Amino acid sequence: MNRPPGSPASQPRAASSFSFDRRLSTFALSVASTAAGRHGGIVLLSGARLNAVQGLQGLADLIVVDNTAWLAAPAAQVDIADLALDLRRRSRLEIRYRRSAESQATARVVDPYGLASKSGRWYLVADSHGAGRLFAIERLESYRSLAEPARLRAGQRLGTVWDALKERVEEAGEVTITARLREGQLDRARRILGARIHGIAPPENGWCQLTIRYPEPESVRQLLQFADHIEVLAPPEARERVRELATDLAARHRCKT
Repeated sequence: MNRPPGSPASQPRAASSFSFDRRLSTFALSVASTAAGRHGGIVLLSGARLNAVQGLQGLADLIVVDNTAWLAAPAAQVDIADLALDLRRRSRLEIRYRRSAESQATARVVDPYGLASKSGRWYLVADSHGAGRLFAIERLESYRSLAEPARLRAGQRLGTVWDALKERVEEAGEVTITARLREGQLDRARRILGARIHGIAPPENGWCQLTIRYPEPESVRQLLQFADHIEVLAPPEARERVRELATDLAARHRCKT
């Protein structure tokens, strides 16, 4: 939704105009307090002392905060500031949203709790047909506020719904995969697989054995990005699925005569 300049939609942008150094002053105090806690002491920084620290060099010159993801896709079609303001009305939304596995967006009515930002991505947190869902803003084509109040579940708020959805996304799963990975790929595996890794054996001859948890055997597709740096050992159905996928991939990359 577009609004003319000077409308309420500009307020979130105006809020971001507070001095960066001022906000980082709070950050510096937090860091100092955390460090003191680790050493069993208490640090109190007076305004004069904090200014003296800042006088050495502005914190804005020392810290860069960039919440966008690496290789981020183009900006979303929906203005996040406009959406945040419209959510304050606590009304139902009619949205046009494209699911990740689909090429076209479809319309649906949702009951929004609010917005959440994680790992450089924004999400609309809402109920769809009475169940919590996450809608990636980058795939939200448009929305329209309805006159009807949002039908939120009793006892639920943004924080509780977000926690439940986050836990659902990050749950380990019931399928245990055993694989061996080249030792030099461990940091990359930790970054990509995260909490799905449930065990790492000591390296031996340049390889480490990993225990990985997935919700289903088909999820081993994720491991193909490690190419020749990984070998799935068990269970047999997961190893066989990787072999099938690799065979298909190799066949499509075979040189044509």
